[in-house]
Amino acid sequence: MNLSVAFFSFLSALLGAMGFGGGSVLIIYLTSATDIPQKEAQGINLVFFVATAFFALISNTKKKLIDKSVLRTYLPVSVIGLITGFLLLPVIPSEILKKLFGGALLLLGLKELLIKNTADN
Repeated sequence: MNLSVAFFSFLSALLGAMGFGGGSVLIIYLTSATDIPQKEAQGINLVFFVATAFFALISNTKKKLIDKSVLRTYLPVSVIGLITGFLLLPVIPSEILKKLFGGALLLLGLKELLIKNTADN
């Protein structure tokens, strides 16, 4: 196994388990340091996400950190978004998908830098 692949896989899982969006690290690595296309990198990221989310859900449920009323509110909308994404993925060219991903990361980063989150205080 390539050492850099192992390192970035570990880093991605570690950050994902802490809620930092480790998949972004993995996708950026796979698309910039390897020849893996954007769509394939996102598919690989989904495998990491599902595994991380499964164990995080178990851990957070045991720690009583899951607000079930919030879950009931957001889960149906998330499923609709999931289905919509699956339907759109074959239609969107990889180059546009790559730009959408980069733009989303940029906007989220700017939001974190510029907007104070009062819930964290």
